[in-house]
Amino acid sequence: MLRWIMALAVLQGAIFTFLMPPWQHYDEPNHFEYALILAHGPDQDLSRRVADSMYRHRFWPDGFTPDLIGLDFQLEGSKQQVHPDTYYRIVASMIAPLRYFPIELQLYAARSFSFVLYLFTVLIAWRLAVVAAPDEPQVHFILPALLIATPSFADLMTAVNSDVLLNFTAAAGFLGMAWLIRAGRNPTATALVLLAIAATLLTKRTALMIVIPAVLALLWAFWREPISWRVALLGLPAALILPILIGFQPTTDPMFGVEARPWLRALDQAYLRLDIDNWLNSLFTQTNPIFYLGLLHLLITSFWARFSWSQITLGATVDWLVIGVTLLTLLGIVLRRFQLKPSLLLWQQRWIWLCILAIVCAWIAAILRIHPLPQDGVPTYMPRGRYMFWTMLPTLWLLAFGWQG
Repeated sequence: MLRWIMALAVLQGAIFTFLMPPWQHYDEPNHFEYALILAHGPDQDLSRRVADSMYRHRFWPDGFTPDLIGLDFQLEGSKQQVHPDTYYRIVASMIAPLRYFPIELQLYAARSFSFVLYLFTVLIAWRLAVVAAPDEPQVHFILPALLIATPSFADLMTAVNSDVLLNFTAAAGFLGMAWLIRAGRNPTATALVLLAIAATLLTKRTALMIVIPAVLALLWAFWREPISWRVALLGLPAALILPILIGFQPTTDPMFGVEARPWLRALDQAYLRLDIDNWLNSLFTQTNPIFYLGLLHLLITSFWARFSWSQITLGATVDWLVIGVTLLTLLGIVLRRFQLKPSLLLWQQRWIWLCILAIVCAWIAAILRIHPLPQDGVPTYMPRGRYMFWTMLPTLWLLAFGWQG
């Protein structure tokens, strides 16, 4: 079975790695430029070669010609140097020996690294299914097959993009969490979770919320007995209030009454990049339910059915079909939970709850990253579903579980 799974993964990954035209993965030119700078130094000629290749491969609309001779030439798009350089240094080491080869060859060499991580992610999906459903061999095929059959995920996972390493390390982290929840205290599983979380945080801030399910998995690894409702009733508010007390302090501000502590401000400047004070102000003063509904629609549809730079869709019919299936599976999760409640072991119930918690954390992070909202009339970037790809394995697990229901 595993050979067939990996053969399908190779086929799907190769399609998106080698048949996708150069630079047509999301933000690929700027991610690749970051690796180029680390490999060869800040050389404008290299950036010009990227722009020239984009022009030759008809990246821009007909009639547009980039200015490649300006003294202060800069590649268009969002600069990626604000992100940790973990992923980019690995890619830089691969393309450094190829400096004098065509820029497209260097691009495909970098894509090949992402392709390999995609294959390992599929392998992790298979292993997670074995750990979380040891007595259900059909699930061992279903989970990795669903991952392979999610083309938006394959699209991103074969791009030159730090999200590739992020999603791979997050998948490894969820494998470790499932292992801990099932087996209890285990040095190997604990090390896998801690290493994966560290690698995730050193790759990108997007999956910072993975710390929450990881802490819960470590807690459940040591606390193997059912938790009484009294302990849960006290523990849940404490878990919500404690981070607020640690991160914020009272202030004379008449509107909020709190401000970020110095350590949180320093973390925000060095890593989070939220502009924490303006973020809080926007969150509490610029909330619009209708706006959030539109954002929810965009997040759901772009999670499943947006490709390239999110400009390629499968049409409104597929978008609404995706939303319908999502709502049906939510209902199915509730039904299946009650159907199986008498037969589910404690660790199986905990794994389901951990998947739900991880997805809720990802949705909250994706929605709240819209803040601080700009002034009226100023365009703003709307988050896409790819910011939640780090929870792809828990999402597919619940999708299959809910579809059964």
